[in-house]
Amino acid sequence: MALKFPPLKALRAFECAARNGSYVDAADELNVTPAAISQQVRNLETYYDRQLFTRYNNRIVLTDAGTKIYSSLGPPLLDLAQKNAQLLDGPTGANLVISVVPSLAQAWLAPQLARYSRLNPLVGLHTRVEEDPVDFSRGNIDLRITYGAQLYSDFASSRLFQDSVVPMCSPEFAALQSLGQTGLQALPDHLFIHTVWGVNYASHPGWSEWFRQQDIARAPSIARGQQVSMSSVALDFACHGLGVLLGQRRLAQNYLQQGRPVVLAETALPLGQAYYAVYPHAGQRREQVQALLPHLGD
Repeated sequence: MALKFPPLKALRAFECAARNGSYVDAADELNVTPAAISQQVRNLETYYDRQLFTRYNNRIVLTDAGTKIYSSLGPPLLDLAQKNAQLLDGPTGANLVISVVPSLAQAWLAPQLARYSRLNPLVGLHTRVEEDPVDFSRGNIDLRITYGAQLYSDFASSRLFQDSVVPMCSPEFAALQSLGQTGLQALPDHLFIHTVWGVNYASHPGWSEWFRQQDIARAPSIARGQQVSMSSVALDFACHGLGVLLGQRRLAQNYLQQGRPVVLAETALPLGQAYYAVYPHAGQRREQVQALLPHLGD
């Protein structure tokens, strides 16, 4: 029995228009005219005998029939395009696709990749900054750098490092609040910065835990303090004098070397989990991944 396909040129135009929400943007991506995109969509509408889009102001919106076709055929088309690019790249292709959690991408990743790139100048690095979980096959990801490895039990993993937190603030903030003389226990609640990752990541140590470790009866109110959901942004707040932070040493190492922020006390609390590199058990770029790992860990 012969396989039956919809008109593939029309399907490609439809997928691009649906993903962009615009004939004009789809035309720019495919390097054709908007009229050509419109004509191909009409061809597909004729094939299925269904209206696929309605117009809303200057945008196009999928109809129910269009949504059904796009949800069924859009992902396989995208997967086919990515696999085709992989085949064109060939088994000796040098591009390495790295996916990383946002905080590490902002404050930590660049120096690590710089060292690797100096030794491997022919390897192109494609870096994607995204939250967990990620789809390795859909994104052609070679390596994921993440906090904990529990979401990727089917993959190989290498422990990179386990960070710890210490009190940090800007030098000006420390001088203004006389922290060298009075200590943190006298600081008002509203000047504490709290890193709150959310319910899915409850393992970031808090100020109450840090004071308890030092036998100090102090529990700064999170509600009255400053709450930040990303470690690197919280670090930026501290560097600009907005308060005192339990900041991650490894995340802040480049900032600390420049004297901003400063560490107020050496008593450290470890994070609940380590950071990991996660990668497929087998892959075209396994050798490049193995070569990169030593530049990321302890």
